[in-house]
Amino acid sequence: DYRAALYSGSGDGQVSAWDVDTGQELMTTHHTRGADCLVFGGGKLYGGGADGRLFCYDPEKNRQLGQWTLHPGNIKDLLLSGHHLYSCSLDGVVKCIDLETMQLSALYEGMSSVRALTILNEETPLLFAGGSNGNVYGYDLRSSRCQVTLTSHTDAVMSLCSWTTKVLSGGDDHVLKQWDIRYQKCEYTYVGHKDGVKKVFAFPDANRLFSGSIDRTVRIWDLWDATKHANSDWSTNVAGTDEVDFLCLVKAAFRKYARFTDADGNKVLTLPLFKDCMISLGFSNLNIINSLFNLWDVRGP
Repeated sequence: DYRAALYSGSGDGQVSAWDVDTGQELMTTHHTRGADCLVFGGGKLYGGGADGRLFCYDPEKNRQLGQWTLHPGNIKDLLLSGHHLYSCSLDGVVKCIDLETMQLSALYEGMSSVRALTILNEETPLLFAGGSNGNVYGYDLRSSRCQVTLTSHTDAVMSLCSWTTKVLSGGDDHVLKQWDIRYQKCEYTYVGHKDGVKKVFAFPDANRLFSGSIDRTVRIWDLWDATKHANSDWSTNVAGTDEVDFLCLVKAAFRKYARFTDADGNKVLTLPLFKDCMISLGFSNLNIINSLFNLWDVRGP
């Protein structure tokens, strides 16, 4: 039963399935380049490649059903909702694919490079996308217009999840942030990881949050609840976080993305994209932006 299987993808392009009960490897296959994200639904396994391609496998028959080019660079996250599949990439675009026709049905634009997705199905269904500039954007699924912008992280948003009226975001700034979408406010900041937060999960019925980090730890948190923590400040932040050196932040971001290329070998981090990222961080001197890009592009930061 593939509903009891664990799927894994790696940077070398290998995709595997494991029996959760026995630990036995059920299948293994390869994508042409790294498999950055996987999602399972309707008896099919979908994966996003470092080459910007979406691939689809039938796990039971261990064969590929097809692949489609969606983005010019890495697909960072995939999200299934009904018969739609959402993909995001460092190109700053979220695409919605109708799985019945495998055609593009919606496009969400106007963001910096995107790394994480989640959907909040309340009165107005919203698609949330986490940007490399630290913002979380909420798009009306019906109009494809941005309705909400949540600003608090000091580095890229790497993971998202949602429940009722809440969104939880994990960032490359080492923290998790809990948002109440009704007020577009950060309720609480969870501090403890020593590196970027790659994955977050919320289990509100059990009053627990789980987070996995590049620091090689998985942390379990008590869920912050305003009704149980009435004396806490609305936008509580745990003290003691270090100030972020702006130049070090920009250098680290440049090193992280400068090496990526698309399927045709073109660089993903272009000067216009670098300008947009710097401006979104509040840096407006275009001459210095140009000089930094030209210098680091040749010599490295």
